[in-house]
Amino acid sequence: MKGKPIFVLILLIANYLLGLSQSTQESKSIIPKNFPSDYIVTEYCPSCETPDSLIFYPDRTFIFKLGGVEETQKHYELGIWRKEGNEIKIDIYKKLGIRPIGEPTNPDVSFAGNPEDYYKYELYVAYEQWVSEVKTFDSESLNFFEIAIDTCNKASQVSINMQKYLLNGNYKVASCRLLTNNDLEYLTKEELRIMRNEIFARYNYKFKSIDLQKHFLSKEWYRGYTSKVDFYLTDIEKKNIELILKFEHK
Repeated sequence: MKGKPIFVLILLIANYLLGLSQSTQESKSIIPKNFPSDYIVTEYCPSCETPDSLIFYPDRTFIFKLGGVEETQKHYELGIWRKEGNEIKIDIYKKLGIRPIGEPTNPDVSFAGNPEDYYKYELYVAYEQWVSEVKTFDSESLNFFEIAIDTCNKASQVSINMQKYLLNGNYKVASCRLLTNNDLEYLTKEELRIMRNEIFARYNYKFKSIDLQKHFLSKEWYRGYTSKVDFYLTDIEKKNIELILKFEHK
């Protein structure tokens, strides 16, 4: 009789392990063998009206589309994906979309858990940032209730027009990433001057110099109607302007 409780305990443990094994097999079965090629993964958050989307195209290109609450939230990340076991590595090389300028017009929503999701602004401008980041998506995360494969759509059916977010100009690198000395050391004084002022031109600064007016008015993307653009500048642009000026004054 003394051995009976031990036998029951062993039986219970065996049943538990069997159930765990079956559960693991079932969870694996929900992940298609060819995942992530041509699949869309959605990630939900409690406060978001639309989910984030991870779009894995068959040609190994990748787009991350930010979900959220407000229509003004436009943020995309572009990359190349590769599969390593259960993990998908994504090399992100560009971020773009629209960004707000100034202070929110509805600061009263600051009580929210994520107020940035609800803020509204009077002004928005396009941005394009060149990056070098590696992100990891674990296929096992599909077992979480807030992350799921979109069973109604294929990635190859999704087309997003990124052109409206791409910056203009011959030297747009000065707005997209931090410059280095190597970027500038072989440019002439005039080229440096154009590169620096092209940053302001992208925000339609109205130049006082006749030659700069003439140069940028020849560009179809330039309008030139405002005298104040400093509050538009990003930290990257401010640092690049300082570096360009140093080379101009050499």
